[in-house]
Amino acid sequence: MLEWLFGGPPYQNLDDDNRSVQSKDMDFLQFSTCGAMTNAASAASATCPGALDRQSSARAIPATLQDIENATVLRTFRHRSNGMSPSHSIISKQSQATSPSCSSDNNSMNDSFGADGASNITGREQDWNTFKKQLEDEDRQRWSKCRILLCISSCLLLIAIIALGINLAKQNQKKRETSAANSISQQDDELSSGIFEQTFSPSDLTTDLPTQEELFSIGNEFDTAAPTAETEPEVMPQDTVAPTMDSPPEDTPEETVAPTVATLPDVVFQDDLDENGYDYTANTDYLVGVYYYPWHGSTFHNGDGYLRKELIPPQQPTLGEYDDSRPEVIAQHMQWFRKANIGLLVTSWWGPNRLEDSNTKDVIMEHEDIGNLKIALHYETTGRIRGDDMTNARSDIIYMCEHYFDHPNYYRIKGRPVLVIYITRRLHNNGLLEQALLTMRSEASKCGHNLYLIGDQVFASAPDPDEPFVPFWYFDAVTNYDVYGSAGQPSPHADRASVDAYYAEQEKWRLQALEENCRYIPPVSPGYNDRAVRLESNHPPLSRRLSATDEEGSLFWYQLTKALPLVDPEVDNMILVNSFNEWHEDTQIEPVIGGAPTDEPLLYTGGLEYTPYGELYLDILQGATTRGQENMFDYFFDRTR
Repeated sequence: MLEWLFGGPPYQNLDDDNRSVQSKDMDFLQFSTCGAMTNAASAASATCPGALDRQSSARAIPATLQDIENATVLRTFRHRSNGMSPSHSIISKQSQATSPSCSSDNNSMNDSFGADGASNITGREQDWNTFKKQLEDEDRQRWSKCRILLCISSCLLLIAIIALGINLAKQNQKKRETSAANSISQQDDELSSGIFEQTFSPSDLTTDLPTQEELFSIGNEFDTAAPTAETEPEVMPQDTVAPTMDSPPEDTPEETVAPTVATLPDVVFQDDLDENGYDYTANTDYLVGVYYYPWHGSTFHNGDGYLRKELIPPQQPTLGEYDDSRPEVIAQHMQWFRKANIGLLVTSWWGPNRLEDSNTKDVIMEHEDIGNLKIALHYETTGRIRGDDMTNARSDIIYMCEHYFDHPNYYRIKGRPVLVIYITRRLHNNGLLEQALLTMRSEASKCGHNLYLIGDQVFASAPDPDEPFVPFWYFDAVTNYDVYGSAGQPSPHADRASVDAYYAEQEKWRLQALEENCRYIPPVSPGYNDRAVRLESNHPPLSRRLSATDEEGSLFWYQLTKALPLVDPEVDNMILVNSFNEWHEDTQIEPVIGGAPTDEPLLYTGGLEYTPYGELYLDILQGATTRGQENMFDYFFDRTR
């Protein structure tokens, strides 16, 4: 490679070639000075043979590198030029050194050249100098290439070292994450005994945050914290926590203990690992699904605001502003799923290679604690279908076929992969529903899948039963994502009458869908407030209390009592909760911690009180869906009737 790059150095193979080079060049010099410039062959032979013999016997390795250079350059020049020796001065010097007998002949020959010969030799000298300069330039170019090659080699070596360092860092990080995940998993046994130690340190609260045990022991306006040996008893306002059936609410200062797996009566909870992993549906006859948002990254969804963060004092997730790509975060979420009988995640999906995509397929679906937890994608049409261009829809289905539909934890109904499609009523109103759904079904069919499509088509009043409702023909099942909007944006409280009216209308939707061989899936949602992110829309906030005199969480409980009777065995008795962690619209049931209940700032709260409710909504969902415990929280309503 070096010979190709540099063409060989000018002094290559000196040890082997010096003698032959010197000999050939001296012969050339002798010939040039003694014979080539005369027309008399006899004169040359009379004068030069002795010199040639003496030259042959006197050949020796040149004494200096300059001699070698002159000889080598001369040899190269001889092959590139047509004529005699290029330099009269060098010829004369060499000939005098090697054959003194030829000096007189040289002088006579030079005299015979006359003006023309001198001119010719001068031109040759110029050619010689030009050629020598050219060789020097080539030398410099070759060594410049060498330096470039050395720089490139150094850079490649540096890159290799950096890559090795990164790889080692990743391995160390993976070891730390595995260690942290194992630490989180060890807490399962503690939770099953009602013991929980806070393992995450929320970073954005300005005051010291209560621990999980403090959240449950502080109590509400009727309760006071139980004294301990280390602290004096102190009365503080805190979230309302549902008591167990063995300890009904009373207007006493006794401590209210939050219901835990260990205190629920007459129920055997199965939360142990077996050969198939965790069983998320062991304690329920329902398939409890939640809309799950895996878009939380290092900046907790791009640093966007949310109501709980803006409260005074602030509240936030129990895990802090977490990152869904961390396995230990997902391990804690899965622990809460098992507690609340959540067996299905409908995960928000905005396209290939986005954060939601990678967190779902690479972290959640590959997590060691996934057990029999099911995943279905929630296809966000507002970000994927623009106008009548179905390019994204086509490529998205192909991508799902390759990365999701064949996974053992992907949710199927009768062997068909389920895809939940957001706000399909907008596609229907724009005349694009048929084109979009046929495109999806066609692409899935090409890769061997018959899609089970669930549309977000139910909204407000049911369609006229005497008129055909075309979307029923294209969907396998329908549901209502936006409970708040569909119910008419009730504010500040929904009250029983409006909830009853909403589910009466849902029953009409269910019956009409069944007539068209389309199934129906009932929804629930604990409240609504998007003013911290969409203040300009001026949506009125919906309290989580059924009325001003009801308890925190009473709206959610009352909705569950109305929705659960509408489930359909043909779709696994599924119910959909909006949502587990959509913090921007404050529909989450994920645990919250923070300071005291507050209605500040009024610009965001609308005067409603917001409570750091702990795990209350997980407890409510557990109580409503656990086999044999469906009436566990009826005290919410008995108190105000």
